[in-house]
Amino acid sequence: MKARITPDLAEFIGILIGDGSVNFYPHLRQYRVLISSNLDTDHEYVTKRIVPLIKKLWGKNPGLHMRENITTIHCKFYSKPIVTWLIQFGFPLKDKIKNIDIPKRILKKRNLIKNCIRGIFDTDGSIFKKYGSYAQIGFRAYSPYLLRSLAKYLRKFGFTPSISEKEHYLFIHRQTEIKKFFKEIGSSNPKHIIRYLHWKRFGYVPRISEFNKNRKYTNELPFFVE
Repeated sequence: MKARITPDLAEFIGILIGDGSVNFYPHLRQYRVLISSNLDTDHEYVTKRIVPLIKKLWGKNPGLHMRENITTIHCKFYSKPIVTWLIQFGFPLKDKIKNIDIPKRILKKRNLIKNCIRGIFDTDGSIFKKYGSYAQIGFRAYSPYLLRSLAKYLRKFGFTPSISEKEHYLFIHRQTEIKKFFKEIGSSNPKHIIRYLHWKRFGYVPRISEFNKNRKYTNELPFFVE
């Protein structure tokens, strides 16, 4: 199969880089794409963004499986052509955590890189309190290749990230750059959007433990600062 590299597809690849896996089980002849997220904090993100994105890109209606005992929600679908294409595109079948990187075909266009970074942020990133009224954005990645790529391209977009490969983290600390991030890269995860808007209005980022699961984000996704 052939797939045109659109901004939506670049964001989906970012989601896979963060919380996804591509699997082939020869004995079952199964080709699976799986995205695993936190049931408590990301249910709205999975149902309002990931599921519609899969339907739009691949014409698949993914299955959702929730395991409350371990607070996980699994979103998955099966397709040999799609799995084969994703592997050829550059998504690893094995050793994803330590070897994953942004695929080279995405790096050819500025808007595709930004959309891919959004998908990574929405799954493996966060906005949280630094100290006082100061916020920070963080990405966690165990792949040094991914951390270096994120740092490289964020710098090209005018950010000044700090990176700690030992701690597997990349941070954006400057307050003007927090706003710049949500204006230029944006987010499709209601959890991040609501916490960002809370920081903008009240001057602090609420902890996840303070996060009110009844607060819903009803506007369009992805979200950008106006």
